[in-house]
Amino acid sequence: MPILVFTAIAALAAMQSTGAAYMSTASGILTRDIFVRYIKPDAGQMTQVWFGRAAVLVVVVLAFIVSAGAYDAIVLLGGLAVAYGLQLYPALIGVLYWPRLTRQGVVAGLIVGLLAVSATYLFPEYRYPLTIHSAGWGIALNFLVTILVSYLGPQPTAAEKAKREEFHRILRETCGLTPHKKKWLGITWAFTIFWFVMAIGPGTLLGSNVDIWIAGFPLLWVWQIVWWLIGVGMMIWLCFYMEMSTMPKNLDKVLLDGGVKHRSVYPGIVSSASPDPTVKA
Repeated sequence: MPILVFTAIAALAAMQSTGAAYMSTASGILTRDIFVRYIKPDAGQMTQVWFGRAAVLVVVVLAFIVSAGAYDAIVLLGGLAVAYGLQLYPALIGVLYWPRLTRQGVVAGLIVGLLAVSATYLFPEYRYPLTIHSAGWGIALNFLVTILVSYLGPQPTAAEKAKREEFHRILRETCGLTPHKKKWLGITWAFTIFWFVMAIGPGTLLGSNVDIWIAGFPLLWVWQIVWWLIGVGMMIWLCFYMEMSTMPKNLDKVLLDGGVKHRSVYPGIVSSASPDPTVKA
């Protein structure tokens, strides 16, 4: 019974965390990218908040309608959403780590990746070629096209390059690791990849092909529990010690440079060291 209760709580937590991410993302897209950009550009903060809340309500109601009509469609759409979401990784990597990737390259790669996912997921006769998941085919082609177009296609102007370099300079000053923590980057990368292989990759076969029971549990269960507990520790290490989920530092130094406010980097943040309190973010 305790194991059953623990499993139920874990399942509810997983559903809540996943659903909350989808709902907040949908709200942000509908509010920032559609409502503010095309419908009401001068919308104030509270107007955007209320529109975002209404958008979430509509999305949830539509989700309930779809789930009530066809359970199979929910499973299909859930897997498709995860595979589609993975195709945004090149854009995230370009923004944070790889400034050489261009806007045209990222957009072209995204389109190709979405088409590849659709072709290898929506049509059963072509599903998972070579036993590789549709998300894998999509992200592989996505990265290939992104890199080719970024290096061989239209190049950014001098002004765009300067803006990009300034943005990454601010990222380095506010989010960069100290020299002591940079020494752990290699080990962190290696262990993170190793964890993915052992917890959700081919390494799980080691726990599923052996008929061994430990304390009444099959080896596969024990294997998964151990590696996911290790994953919790890994996430704590990445989020806090390696500062992947901490507040930016040195904001006062970066947001004010010779009395000039950098307004486009952290909108809404006002530096406490600002000599001019009337400066708007």
